[in-house]
Amino acid sequence: MSRSQFPVAIPLGMSRRPAAEFDILPAEVRGPEDLPCRFLIGSIAPESFQRTGEGWTVLYVDPTPDTWCRIEFSPSNGRLSMSLCWRGIPISGAAYRNHWRVLLEGISMARTEEWDREAGRRIPATWNAGYLVSDQTMPEGYSLPDGGMKLLRCPVPIGRLRDAARAFHAIGTDPRVASPTIGTLHFTRTRLRVVPGRCDPRLGTPAGLADACLAGLGPPPVNIGERRAGDGSLVLEADREHYVLLLVTYFRDMERILGHLAAHQLLAPAAARGPHPPGYPAGPEHLALVAPVLASAMNWGRWALPRAGLEIHWSPVGKEPWESTDSDPGLVEELVRQAEAAQLEFLGWRGTSNPA
Repeated sequence: MSRSQFPVAIPLGMSRRPAAEFDILPAEVRGPEDLPCRFLIGSIAPESFQRTGEGWTVLYVDPTPDTWCRIEFSPSNGRLSMSLCWRGIPISGAAYRNHWRVLLEGISMARTEEWDREAGRRIPATWNAGYLVSDQTMPEGYSLPDGGMKLLRCPVPIGRLRDAARAFHAIGTDPRVASPTIGTLHFTRTRLRVVPGRCDPRLGTPAGLADACLAGLGPPPVNIGERRAGDGSLVLEADREHYVLLLVTYFRDMERILGHLAAHQLLAPAAARGPHPPGYPAGPEHLALVAPVLASAMNWGRWALPRAGLEIHWSPVGKEPWESTDSDPGLVEELVRQAEAAQLEFLGWRGTSNPA
């Protein structure tokens, strides 16, 4: 049985959202109906629009507490100014030229380290997930109207692929998720590196590590073995192939999307990890990861859990997450069945028939 018979990509489609129009220059705006319906971390609050002489101000808000974006246009110098706040953490306002795109340039250059640090604290404290905090060496991706782009990776067992499709459908029908989301189930390779004596005892032997890979996500590991680390300590490594749910989303919506994955039991609460957690989805080897889209494409994919004695190395992401096809439930079901059949055949199970 060849691993190539596992479908490489199961496209879940793209959750559509109303287009945010930027056709009218700021100087030509006369009311909230002339403004984009959403911008960066908020949706327009039409009642907040105010004329200030020939200029105007407007507020964009979000269900996340203490989260908003304020934009002001001043005709005296023909400039836009913007200030933002996420969970009570503000970014200082700045002034730009009379064009919407320069606001995107402004947020891409803004100092959002405090947002990243807070997200890097909140997400692992809430779920069995990591958040890759950006630094100056790590490329970010931004787009209008939704701002900072993120790629969420969540391991999914072959037996739970339909649950992942249901979770994506729930994301697409949730009005609180304001920005579009692209979803793909991708057959990929990750490397687990564990330190016996420090890691979960389930993972501390070659046989145990192989069993965890097989029982948790799908096919047996491709390679497994022992080696010596640079400090002379013994480590175990396993290359595993499995499905991962790839979601292209935005900073604004990432926590709501993680909540949907948890509601469909694809993501465990942090409290379920414990000192020696069970398998999927609470085990540290099943950690989900949120990272900048461009960093994910350029192999910023290592995640270390020193206390758990484990590292996860993700493969670079190809083109699959950006294929914004419409959802085709029939195709999804067909490809899920192919994956299930490939898994059963790989394990040597061919089923039986009962003659009438």
